[in-house]
Amino acid sequence: WVKDLPTPQAITDTCKMRVTREVSRYKGIIKEYDVINEPLHATYLQDSLVGDSIDWNCFKWARAADPDAALYINDYNVEYNWGDAEKYKDLILKIKEMGGPVTGVGVQAHFWDCCRPGVDELVKNLNIVAEAGLPIRLTEYDYGGNLTQAEQAADFIRVLTIAFSHPSINGMICWGLSDDGAWRENTGFFDAGHKPKLAADTLLYYTKTKWATNFDTVAENGNALAFKAYYGDYDVEAAFGDTVKVFTIPCLKENADSVFTLNETEAVILGPQLVGAGLEGGDTVRLTFDKPIRSGSVRKNNFKFFSNSAVGIDDVLTAQDHPEELLMLLSKSVPDSDYISVSYFPGFLEGTDGSKAGAFGPEKVIRPQPEPEPEPDPEPEPDPDPEPDPDPTFVISTTTDNSIKVFPNPVADIVHIVSGSVPFQVKLYNTLGTELYSGMSETKSFTFDVSRFGSGIYMLQITDPINNLNIREILLK
Repeated sequence: WVKDLPTPQAITDTCKMRVTREVSRYKGIIKEYDVINEPLHATYLQDSLVGDSIDWNCFKWARAADPDAALYINDYNVEYNWGDAEKYKDLILKIKEMGGPVTGVGVQAHFWDCCRPGVDELVKNLNIVAEAGLPIRLTEYDYGGNLTQAEQAADFIRVLTIAFSHPSINGMICWGLSDDGAWRENTGFFDAGHKPKLAADTLLYYTKTKWATNFDTVAENGNALAFKAYYGDYDVEAAFGDTVKVFTIPCLKENADSVFTLNETEAVILGPQLVGAGLEGGDTVRLTFDKPIRSGSVRKNNFKFFSNSAVGIDDVLTAQDHPEELLMLLSKSVPDSDYISVSYFPGFLEGTDGSKAGAFGPEKVIRPQPEPEPEPDPEPEPDPDPEPDPDPTFVISTTTDNSIKVFPNPVADIVHIVSGSVPFQVKLYNTLGTELYSGMSETKSFTFDVSRFGSGIYMLQITDPINNLNIREILLK
């Protein structure tokens, strides 16, 4: 509608009002803006109404409204050899020459069935855009809709690897999360039922395992710790007695040969970590953390609940007599067929020790297992595997009602779990909160081998939905 205004000056003033209004309103909240979108292709303002000055004036108006925000230009058809990489670079240099404070470049990176990503082609054109001397963000990545899941994942690996390794690229935004409402059919990371596709698992594997630097160690006698890692900001979690604190270390290229001295007073206490989410009664989600939650810090608008149906959150509150658990009260019961998950965006949530919770999710919500059908006239069975007498040096860990036993602890290679009821779920986490093992037992006696995880301290979670128990054990290996 701006094109219908009576004069070029009226159009310019309206554009200025729009930029100034939005950036002023969200100053300090939104840290990055796509200031002018697709100026190579959507040129109706530049061609006949107000001229090319709109390209750099938008950036000047945005900078005046927020001196600290990152200001991006964004366009498409840049990633192909037949595309506009040279024109895009020239436009960016022109905006900079005219005083436009552009600080970043968006490359949309839409790929198609006909035009799948080629490594040489994509890197060549990114190098051309990088000649403008600004950081690049892949802003609208998606892949061909008619490809198989394996082909989509293969294309994603190519682009993700380039994004991670190219020195000018500072991030990547994917255009479609779910096939339910995606711009192009079958281009989401989740299907229309919101279940993860192969590309979603690929993303998690590359970012959480293949390219992650996660390990546990013990620093002794003042010895230096040497390890290989990618450039980036690293969190170092250190245990001071029973309290885990976190340091942030800038392991960046410009800090090569630096020595970082860690002082306990400069660390922050590790915030509450989610260890489980389970559905109860069809309309309540129980969230279990590794430390008590301060009840006054719980805000329902910091949480999101995802399902295939229109189910909202009525309230989130601390569970009575279980301060380490939160109850998420849903607006209605969730259908049995729905894939459900929860997430938390950093807000007010904190532990009773004052530590702040970090973001999590989407985490799958575990549904209670249906009770097994009773067998007719069961005959008493002798115990084929009686409980071994624990070594006297081991600590036997038992709940107050003696319904679940875990032994031995410390563990040699095998951990034994005996429950008074079935089924029950077993999960093992390391101190970073990464899930290492998940299993379900349909019998009262359950064993699994932990030797493959090496020595260390682990969190063992046992969920018994029948008796409404959620047991957490510190397991030593």
